[in-house]
Amino acid sequence: MGYDVHITRADEWTESESQPITLAEWLAYVDSDPEMRLDGAVEITTPTGETVRFENEGLAVWCAYSGHGVQGNMAWFAYRDGRIVVKNPDEEIRRKMYSIALKFGANVQGDEGERYDAAGNEARPVDRTPQTSYGQEPWWKWFLGLFRTGETRGAESKVTQTSAVSFQTGARVKDAFGNHGTVVDVDPTAEHGLGRIRVRFDDGREVVVALNASGLELLTETNEDTR
Repeated sequence: MGYDVHITRADEWTESESQPITLAEWLAYVDSDPEMRLDGAVEITTPTGETVRFENEGLAVWCAYSGHGVQGNMAWFAYRDGRIVVKNPDEEIRRKMYSIALKFGANVQGDEGERYDAAGNEARPVDRTPQTSYGQEPWWKWFLGLFRTGETRGAESKVTQTSAVSFQTGARVKDAFGNHGTVVDVDPTAEHGLGRIRVRFDDGREVVVALNASGLELLTETNEDTR
């Protein structure tokens, strides 16, 4: 499942929505920091040759990270429910998180409430089972882990929780960017239960994404005509 570290204004990260860092604030910060790059969406190809896409309006990458691009890893910062989340950050990334937190009058917390200081060390340690450090697993596994740990459930993540039964071969669909296409294959049991859907878009692209977090919307005769 991995280990999340959060930049939050709340005393407990689970209460971040009560004292939120707003999406507008986060986007303004990313725009002001030359080390950060706003991507908003990322598409990767797994070793099995399949393409998986994740969309999050506040998804940014820290380009100055020393491990940037090493073995495919990136220091991704995702906006979710009033906080900024990084999965499995190492000490260097936690230092960057602390510097960002200062800009928002926020703090840096781990999943179990432990706080991190300017050096990236635990200022309030707690007992827990050791977790895999950032960069020790292939980045595509971290990416798939977003779906398993609920990273896509925030309102800012453009994923559609449409029932897998709704997607049938031949159905017309639309992605988050308004591109229309046709479902050519659906496998609800693939990718360890995430499911898999293959779509051929009208511009000729063919993409495979996780079924349970596809970001696809079924088209009807009404919204098919509103392109």
